[in-house]
Amino acid sequence: VRYKRLVMGDEKLFARFRLIRDGGISFLDIEMESNGGKWRAVGFRNLALGSNLIDTLRQMALPTIEKVDASYATRVFVGAETAEINAESLGQLIEHRRTGNHRGVVAVCRKMPAKVRELAMVTAIYADALATLGETDAFVEVIEQAVARFPAPLFRIALVDTYLAKKQWKKAGRCVDEFMLGVDEDAALLALRAAIEVAGGEIPSAHTTIRRALTLEPKCEYVCAQGIEVLLAAKDWAGVRDCIKELERTGKFDFRGHLEGELWSGFLAASESTPWR
Repeated sequence: VRYKRLVMGDEKLFARFRLIRDGGISFLDIEMESNGGKWRAVGFRNLALGSNLIDTLRQMALPTIEKVDASYATRVFVGAETAEINAESLGQLIEHRRTGNHRGVVAVCRKMPAKVRELAMVTAIYADALATLGETDAFVEVIEQAVARFPAPLFRIALVDTYLAKKQWKKAGRCVDEFMLGVDEDAALLALRAAIEVAGGEIPSAHTTIRRALTLEPKCEYVCAQGIEVLLAAKDWAGVRDCIKELERTGKFDFRGHLEGELWSGFLAASESTPWR
């Protein structure tokens, strides 16, 4: 987890954080509120999908509250025409999501009016269910339509893995670029961009991109790990050496005796590899 900076949005103050996990790179804005001179966190929003904690909790309560307050769904799902919001179907959607009934989620979403289905929170729930079910084409269609509707960075990063699997390097790179426009230049995103450029055969461009990432965060594990492959491809042996040293410094990595195969042959022939031969 890395703290990025303070940002203002919707007349609120947020502390922005980057998370790097097995599932990828995420950005969260933690909403801050002053109380008696002390700051506290009161919610968060996921910059990839446009969801926030308060809306999520309100939606989870929908199946119960709508039984006594028919207008609750209208207030929770702001942005759709009131006449088009059906509390019963939204309640089913949230219940299916809560119980992990992904086919139920998809079935409910496909019956919804377009203006309701296209709300950011509903789109996020729908897309997640499609991805979990392996309905890749439908998932891509939903996310591409969302990208066309919502400003960056919303939904951009969700398409990267799909485009990579299809070897659509330009589209994957464009998604990263557009996401970065919404969250500022970031070393981890640049490292991901560089890896995409290498996969697409754009070695010089990838080299420039990874050098920028390493300038921003030379001690970031993710950047160094991604950087090694890019730097090997660019024959930047000094850069490879520096990334290996930084990774070994963490105590989590040991490259000695493991630099084998064609991938490492160029580096092993260079003087920079002496400590690992």
